[in-house]
Amino acid sequence: SGNPLALKIVAATIRELFAGDPALFLREELLIFEDIRDLLDQQFVRLSAAEAELLLWLAVEREPVSFHEWHINLTTPIRTQTLLEAVRALEKRSLIQNNQGRFSVQNVVLEYTTDHLIQAILRELDEWIQQQGNTSVNVNAAACWPDSYFNRFALQKAQAKEYVRSSQSRMLLQPVAQHLQRRWHRNVLQINLHRLLQTLQQGEQRATGYIAANLIHLFQELGLELQGLDFAGLTVWQADLRRVNVRRVNFAWANFAGSIFMEPFSEVRALAMSPDGELLASATGSGSINIWQMHTFSLVDTLDGHQSTVLSLDFSLDGQLLASAEQGGATIVWRRSASGSWQPCLTLNSMGGDVARVAFSPDSRLLAVSPGNHPIHVWELSSQREEYAAKLRFCLGEHSERRIAPIAFSPDGQMLASGDHELIHLWDVRCGTRVQTLRGHTHRVQSLAYGPTGELLASGGTDGAVRLWHVVTSEPVATLDDHRVRILDLAFSPDGHTLATADLKNIRLWQFTEQEHSHTSALAPTTPQRKARAVHLQHVLTDHAHFVTALAFTPNGQTLVSSSLDETIRVWDAATGHQMREVLGRQRSLYTVDVNGEMVVTGDINGTIQRWHTQGKTRIQQADVLANCPKRILAVAISLDGQHVAATCANERLYVWRTSTKAQCFVLHSPYFDFGLGKLVFSPDGRRLATVCSDQSVRLWRTTDGALMHILHGSTLQFRCIAFHPDGNMVVAGTQEGRLYSWDLSCTPLSEVIDPSATLDFVEKGSITGVHFAADGKQVIYSANGSIFVMDVNSRKRTTIDLFGTHVWNVTLALSHENFIAIDTGGAQISLYNATSGTAMGLLQGHRDAVQDLAFDATGKLLYSVSLDGEIRVWDVMHQTCLDVMQAESPYTGMNIMGATGLSEMRRSALRTLGAVEL
Repeated sequence: SGNPLALKIVAATIRELFAGDPALFLREELLIFEDIRDLLDQQFVRLSAAEAELLLWLAVEREPVSFHEWHINLTTPIRTQTLLEAVRALEKRSLIQNNQGRFSVQNVVLEYTTDHLIQAILRELDEWIQQQGNTSVNVNAAACWPDSYFNRFALQKAQAKEYVRSSQSRMLLQPVAQHLQRRWHRNVLQINLHRLLQTLQQGEQRATGYIAANLIHLFQELGLELQGLDFAGLTVWQADLRRVNVRRVNFAWANFAGSIFMEPFSEVRALAMSPDGELLASATGSGSINIWQMHTFSLVDTLDGHQSTVLSLDFSLDGQLLASAEQGGATIVWRRSASGSWQPCLTLNSMGGDVARVAFSPDSRLLAVSPGNHPIHVWELSSQREEYAAKLRFCLGEHSERRIAPIAFSPDGQMLASGDHELIHLWDVRCGTRVQTLRGHTHRVQSLAYGPTGELLASGGTDGAVRLWHVVTSEPVATLDDHRVRILDLAFSPDGHTLATADLKNIRLWQFTEQEHSHTSALAPTTPQRKARAVHLQHVLTDHAHFVTALAFTPNGQTLVSSSLDETIRVWDAATGHQMREVLGRQRSLYTVDVNGEMVVTGDINGTIQRWHTQGKTRIQQADVLANCPKRILAVAISLDGQHVAATCANERLYVWRTSTKAQCFVLHSPYFDFGLGKLVFSPDGRRLATVCSDQSVRLWRTTDGALMHILHGSTLQFRCIAFHPDGNMVVAGTQEGRLYSWDLSCTPLSEVIDPSATLDFVEKGSITGVHFAADGKQVIYSANGSIFVMDVNSRKRTTIDLFGTHVWNVTLALSHENFIAIDTGGAQISLYNATSGTAMGLLQGHRDAVQDLAFDATGKLLYSVSLDGEIRVWDVMHQTCLDVMQAESPYTGMNIMGATGLSEMRRSALRTLGAVEL
């Protein structure tokens, strides 16, 4: 066929076996091959055991590997000399390629060896299942498995790069699982794979290899139950247990070498990379700060000292100081001790503002702190005998609006950029004066970053635009508008060649290049002697399932780290866009709740919708799982008659179920349900369902079949919240730009696009995050800019309840029939207010992580709350006491790790935090 590889293999065979004589080869060769696979069949039967082992491991690795990486995979010891000889033999036969000490195979060989390995494993598993049904067969099964393909080769390696592990799952694990599902009934698989696990523990010498991990991965892929199984004493090498339910599984005295687990953190709100690239700091909604060793991404320290969500982190130039700013509280400066641990050395109060942005100057002498409604504070740091002090040097600007101002120091440390709604101010920190204001964004500036030379400043706004500014001329030089939704963070690579920008779910990598002549995309004025720089989109990274909260490059610019509200930290190859690692949080967070009568419904990060029953109105009892969706639940709602439950999911779908039968009434798929908006509410009669959509609309659907009834327009920016009037004839919705619209539905034909009947209010420079009607429909209550507004629907007169005098991460508002207002401000506490008088009633405390959603019962006397700590709590509002609490189980609850090896002390502690036991 003229295949180049085939010709190379034949030539190698002629040289090796036929003294280089082609005629002798043609005369003696018995098997005539028609294609490359026939030739590879011939070659494979000639391989020694060591050669075959190495070649099949390249089918597992699926990318070039070093000899050391190759060698440590082997389950049985083989002399190094033997392996080296095997490598040379494979090279001579052109079966492998050696590129500067990294070995791989061509695609055709990879395909062949992959199929060979899969078929060998399937023969073993099929024969095992057949033998279990044939009582006349008597074999020592335990003695057979150590030498099996199923034990010697991993179907998936936990320590592989994320994109490689995805390939291993797709090309090895899934084909095995699919064959077993086609051939065997589910119950047969469950019983016989359980028996195989029991058999592994019956031999005199238990198998050392990958069979236990392969079984775990296979159980997960097949959807079989692992809970309660016994892996005691087994070798669980390279097991990926991040998304596996191993509740009450016995791993006592097991060996977890190379295995990976989920981590005990929830939503990650901030990241900071140490200047040497050795450490990464991440901050969570609970206020904890985790310190990671970047090379292995192992947890080395956890810093506890904040009382609420930490929203900003920054390392000093020498990496010995770490500054952290919490929402509505203090800024803490941590010092690294000689032993490597971190201790607080300085605490700066919030000056009454909502501190949430912090930045060291490049020389680490200054620390800028950005409160929401106060001037930016620039502190001068000093130390003497390891005692640190701070002196307030400047207060920059007034910042009367209740917004958290993004800040960034210039590389030379002389300028500080800050965002102020749609403006960017440039401050000279040597004298504390404003030297320039940059105008161009049409809405709030969310993030700022200087390029490494200081010539460029990048800004990202809630208008969806990334703007690049030439600092010297203060002129905009480019607008990157591919995102189209609000920008949450951005970062330059240290060499300035790459800009990373993050929106609600995606990350874009922009590449800067030089060009010979000036074009419209040039980033700086040019002269004949100077080349212009242009920017183009290089990669779009799409794996995050929710808002991307932070970005950080390593000092060499080769690696990008991102964090998200999906409870993950992801590590990317900046050049290729490949995902290298995913660090997964604890995955038990509850995100949304609704209540009707004695039924409470919650949605969690894994896509599970659970029904809970209330006993005597004060106790919670877990009832059942109503449905399982493929991704995080964004919002749930119960119709007032209790007949239907609706949910929006992060997979861009809207679901409605009938509660009596759990039958799905309909599911709608649309990108309009994207971006984590998810807000939805039933009409009082239960016939209509209103959803906030990402195309600047509110859509009304018929509950029974999902037919579109109305499209409500009016905003140029995103709607954030919706509510029905108690008579069902009016809908109100609040927008991202602070407008509150109303629509009259009393005489509107079906499927009509409706413009708002009225603009009820405009909160300048605000974003309306929650809205409710009072029970009698005479008042509408809504939250914006850290305040609650109570408006009379007829007179339009409003009163204001000032919450904290500052902007917070988010406000979740629930309103009872008694006109109590419950507010979640992004932390673990719930604030109670009287909507009539505007007076504070008190705080509900008990959650250990950020509260996510609130719902009153029909009486208005009980409040239900859910949190990232996985708890659902019921509160007596009048007495401000917690009546009951139910904990959502962790996937590791009751997992026994007594005597298990391959775990560091930090890992063991983390597993205990996640519910593991040592019994």
